[in-house]
Amino acid sequence: LLITGLTVTAQTTPADSLLRRLQHAKEDTAAVQLYMELGNHYESVEIDKSNYYFYKAIDLSNKIKYLPGSIAAYTGYSNHFYMTGEYDSVIYFNEKALDLARQIKDSFRIASSLFNIGTAHGFLTNYETATEFCLEGRKMIEGNRYDELEASMNDKLQVLYQQMVQYDKAIEYGEKALEKARTLKNPFFLAQTLINLAGSHMQKRNPEKVKPLLTEALGIARQLNNLELEGKTILS
Repeated sequence: LLITGLTVTAQTTPADSLLRRLQHAKEDTAAVQLYMELGNHYESVEIDKSNYYFYKAIDLSNKIKYLPGSIAAYTGYSNHFYMTGEYDSVIYFNEKALDLARQIKDSFRIASSLFNIGTAHGFLTNYETATEFCLEGRKMIEGNRYDELEASMNDKLQVLYQQMVQYDKAIEYGEKALEKARTLKNPFFLAQTLINLAGSHMQKRNPEKVKPLLTEALGIARQLNNLELEGKTILS
């Protein structure tokens, strides 16, 4: 999914409890937070409800001029289009988020929006444009302790350069992604970066570097008991 740029509490609260709190909420940033939580809650189960609450978050954020909320809500709303493959709409709503992020000069939110736009262009096979957006975003947050976003950008750049048959560049960013991934507590992402880097080395005909990467990825997949990830590793 796309990066929203707004911290939303991990969804452990039942939807009916959130709805009860919303009934008594004022038109303020707390209500925006509730709308965002409801949008996230319904995202994988009832997409129409999810879109409704993200749109309510957009409407209220714009009304009270809460720009961080507008940025996050535009991105959350665009997730539906990301999942349905309507990437032009993803770009449209994330460009709105980017414009607002630039207004408040928030480097993380600017970089997140650039990354989301680049991701969408990548799926549209606009690889050079996608790379430009991701490089611009990466430059803004490199070394600023946004390790998860920086790792994701490096991994995305690896994939983009691989698709453009620029394997040396792909390996360069793949190694940067892997270095960051090892510092994160996200074994699934670590396995993914290992598989992607192995793919770059495979294209570059470096078989001696492929095997240890895939062996490590396979070990992680089995520890996670993730058959899909295990199958992807074996087929790589």
